[in-house]
Amino acid sequence: MGFNVIKPGDNDPVMAGFEQEGYLVEFVHIASGKTCVFPAWITDFSDSYTSDWSTEKIFGRNDPIGSFSGTSRRISLGMNIPSFSVEEARQNLHQLEHLIAHLYPSYTTTDGVDTMSGYPLVKVKFGNLIKNARFRNNALNALKGGLTCWMDSVTFTPD
Repeated sequence: MGFNVIKPGDNDPVMAGFEQEGYLVEFVHIASGKTCVFPAWITDFSDSYTSDWSTEKIFGRNDPIGSFSGTSRRISLGMNIPSFSVEEARQNLHQLEHLIAHLYPSYTTTDGVDTMSGYPLVKVKFGNLIKNARFRNNALNALKGGLTCWMDSVTFTPD
């Protein structure tokens, strides 16, 4: 599984086991179809839901009347991406380049002019924690079973 084309001796056996068992964090840029996959070496995860309500005080009522607008979800994910060898480090960096590219829209060039042709929306899949809730099967990949969203930021801190 995944996109690492690394000789068997050049990858970490623990990370290879994660990948074989499906413990992956997958990202797919919807407009371009480019995918990046990382072993699920999660260091931080938070998932918060916020309901948006507006209230109005009405004459003659003690309590305001609530009007529901929607619910938003914010996911924060932190992960380490260890590398067993120089070759695996190069492959991980290449995957990270794809992830950062997912922050940008897609463009089409017509007569020398670049025009935005697709928003930077992504599908993300991580086990049963980040996925499209309509699919019960956790074994689906990000393209089929991922949660459609956008990323506000990616922070890369090399060690």
